[in-house]
Amino acid sequence: MAINVGDVLFTRQGRPALVTARDPQTASVSLEQDLAKVQSHTTLGIKNGLTPEQRDTFKSVRLGTMSQDKAEEIQRLRDQIKDLKEKGGDKKVIRYLMNELQHLVVREGIVPRDYMVQERTLVKG
Repeated sequence: MAINVGDVLFTRQGRPALVTARDPQTASVSLEQDLAKVQSHTTLGIKNGLTPEQRDTFKSVRLGTMSQDKAEEIQRLRDQIKDLKEKGGDKKVIRYLMNELQHLVVREGIVPRDYMVQERTLVKG
């Protein structure tokens, strides 16, 4: 897995650090170890593996679907994922959003009224 700017790594002491720069020629990275800055960057959790553009897309979709009513939030997120799939959105971002949806469903115990499952997974043969 490639390390991208914006990823969170852990130092030898076990403290989180934010990757602020990466030099592929020397295989070195610059880290921000100020905990407040790391926490402000990870308000939606650690999303390692996404480029800054993918991370921005994830963040805008996720913030746009948040609601006090968790059932509504789950449905909004599900609808956004479906919309991104239909429009040919970034598959990596969609996968991260689907993981976020699964996390919400499990944490809140609220199941969406319809599932995004391919037919072949439901039918034997």
